[in-house]
Amino acid sequence: MAKLTKLYPSPFPHDLQKKPKLRGEKLVYDLLSGVLDDSWTVFYDWKTKGTRRRIDFLCISPEHGLAAFEVKGGMVHNARGKFRQLINAKTGQRKVVTPFDQVKMGFDEVTLACGIEKAMLPPCHLAIFYPEMHQSGFTFTKGLHIFTQEDLEHNNFQEKLFNALSTPTHPEREVTRRLLGALKMQKQPTRLRTEI
Repeated sequence: MAKLTKLYPSPFPHDLQKKPKLRGEKLVYDLLSGVLDDSWTVFYDWKTKGTRRRIDFLCISPEHGLAAFEVKGGMVHNARGKFRQLINAKTGQRKVVTPFDQVKMGFDEVTLACGIEKAMLPPCHLAIFYPEMHQSGFTFTKGLHIFTQEDLEHNNFQEKLFNALSTPTHPEREVTRRLLGALKMQKQPTRLRTEI
């Protein structure tokens, strides 16, 4: 039997009773902990010295490549080319979110802070995960960069992820190992984030 993914931190660091808005992140955390083998290391909300942003999930495998996920829990819809997220169910208040920009800027900051030249890595698959929404909730057909509730199924997730990754070359694997080592050495604060 294959060993499971290495997750940092482990276990999931938040109490969903106190932070119910993180339910979507917990769904993705549980998925990643059970679907990827031990060639993968997953960093959840990992603070990297020298960055302002955090990536919800950064998945690293020198053998398979890199994937970064921005998780959007709750209800999100697309109108006039913008994503809007419901932030208050009682009032119907929504805010515009830019998840693709968030995950891209987060990955750029992490590689820079770790002293890794991004061009030396295999292309990172940047994706948005809407674990509480079905595909039918979108006005467009999702591609490889959008994951929905249907992708919480292990087979769906694996097929979609591996179709999106490009096999790293030997030099890219070496740089990926350096990135992995640099992230593992980051000392985490005793108190994780309090907001989403």
